Amino acid sequence: MTPLSKRTAIWSLALALVSPAFYPGLAAAAQNAVLYEATETMKLKRKDNATSRVATAALMGWVSAGTSICPDWLAAALNVPACGVTAIANDNINLATGQGPVSGKFTVVIQGDNPVDGPELAIVEGSLHGTIDLSPAVLSGVPLGAIGGRWSARGTPGGPLDGIRMGGTFTGTFRLPFVMPGDPTKTPLYMLNPYAFAGSAPSPTLGTDFVLAAPSTEFSLGVPTVRLELTFVDAPAAAGDDD
Repeated sequence: MTPLSKRTAIWSLALALVSPAFYPGLAAAAQNAVLYEATETMKLKRKDNATSRVATAALMGWVSAGTSICPDWLAAALNVPACGVTAIANDNINLATGQGPVSGKFTVVIQGDNPVDGPELAIVEGSLHGTIDLSPAVLSGVPLGAIGGRWSARGTPGGPLDGIRMGGTFTGTFRLPFVMPGDPTKTPLYMLNPYAFAGSAPSPTLGTDFVLAAPSTEFSLGVPTVRLELTFVDAPAAAGDDD
């Protein structure tokens, strides 16, 4: 059995046990934000015969115009298609299940005092909490995960969204960079359609079932990053809470 067939046999078994509803990225709801994991520190902790993976990550990315945290009028005034987002997130994954809680703080940023580097002027500050499910990756080596929960935010004082509060729910898909078994070039990829890798004769297609991680936009200091595709959904104004 070749390395590819061995890996796909494992993936086939794992995917047979996971509902298609697990993968938000395969659902109809369109993502409106993408973040990349720039750094991560992780520790393994053992308690009561259970081992947890406890990690803190710093992420950077973009949220599309037309969202409450990057409204169309602001994006038009700045002549940009999206606003920057930075985040610090913490999770605690039970390695027996691949699942656990996640929480974090995020900031929406626009260009500040340097037009050349990345955006840094804070216009929205918020928090999120929910559940992360990395069971396909942790238990079976399938380079995918899911996240979901609630978020709340408010415009920063003195900024263009000063006094505005927002909140709602979020869902998302983690795409962990992986290398196709047997690839001598070890080219980093993101999996789009896990079911194309299953079965006795898998035939995944570039651009449809997987894509190449782009060194110009999806690497950090030359290292491929975990990609997190998010969908922020606004709750009615009365339901938004503030931390």
